[in-house]
Amino acid sequence: MMWKWIAGALCLGFLFSCNATRVVKPLDKGEWQVGADVGGPVVNGSVLPLSGLHFAHGMHERLSFFGGLHTTALAFQTLQLDFGWCYGVAKQKGFRPGVSINTVFNPMLGLRSGAFRLYPEISPNLYWEIGEKHMIYAGMANWFDPTYGKVEIGKGYIWNPAFQLGYRLQLKRINLCAEYKLLNANKDLKIPQATVNTWTGKGAQGFYISFNYRLNTIK
Repeated sequence: MMWKWIAGALCLGFLFSCNATRVVKPLDKGEWQVGADVGGPVVNGSVLPLSGLHFAHGMHERLSFFGGLHTTALAFQTLQLDFGWCYGVAKQKGFRPGVSINTVFNPMLGLRSGAFRLYPEISPNLYWEIGEKHMIYAGMANWFDPTYGKVEIGKGYIWNPAFQLGYRLQLKRINLCAEYKLLNANKDLKIPQATVNTWTGKGAQGFYISFNYRLNTIK
């Protein structure tokens, strides 16, 4: 029935890196950003329009803190948050990319059942800034599911990798991001009456758009 694949698709969307990368390059020290994002996995040829709100703060030159609220999940009575830190490992030098690592925690609370889950994630990123306004980046999100035995969509895995490729337009006050993700690249996903196959034959693919506004400009 239709409701079965809708429920399965939403479950897929709520889990496993279901938003654009919050921070790729650490913010300037003292900088604040707020934003919104929309997008999700492609199911039956359409992108699930999952939405969220987020913020980020530059703690110091190499470290930024960020957090987000998944508003679509909240509408379905699931409180889903994410928070973490972006650490700058190395700065870009010419054609050599900048390197960062995001350490993220993804708590979820069912407002009806009271069930709680916490999914840790670690994501290395490579980025190249082209001039002052453009950035391209690639990364790998590694989502870990300690309760993988309870996953209803096929067989669960403790390790769920996703690969992302994105572009950011960086203006003085506004940053715009478009990102493509290959989700659960090591897994055969099965959702009743739904098609989520990718060009690799495994996992799902997703598209995301993110809008960020700088509350203060340091430079």
